[in-house]
Amino acid sequence: MNNAEKPQLTIPRVSGSIVINRGRNDKYRHFIVKSKWFEDAEYYSFAETVNYLEIRKHYLEVPKNAQKYKTGQFMCTSQLPIGKFEIDQNESTEDVLVVYCH
Repeated sequence: MNNAEKPQLTIPRVSGSIVINRGRNDKYRHFIVKSKWFEDAEYYSFAETVNYLEIRKHYLEVPKNAQKYKTGQFMCTSQLPIGKFEIDQNESTEDVLVVYCH
C-alpha cells in the first residue's frame, strides 16, 4: 500500500468557547460551554490559575471534587473574569481543555 492509499489519521480538534457569568454570589461563577468536547464523558474537574482554566475529563475513576455535567452549564467557586473566552486549540487535548481568561 503506498502513501496515497493509506487512510489519513485525524486527531479531533478541540474548538468552541466558554462564557463566564457571575454566579449566586461573588465567589461563584456560572460557566456556559459551547463545545462538542463535552459529549463523551459525564464527570469533570476544574483547576484555575490567574490566567487560565483547565477542565479535565474523568471516565472510570472519578475524584470527589468532580462535577457531573450534562446541560452545557456548571457552577463552581472561581475568581476568573466574567466574559466570553475561546478554547485554546493548541494546548487542549482529548482529555484536558485549556481556556485562557485574560
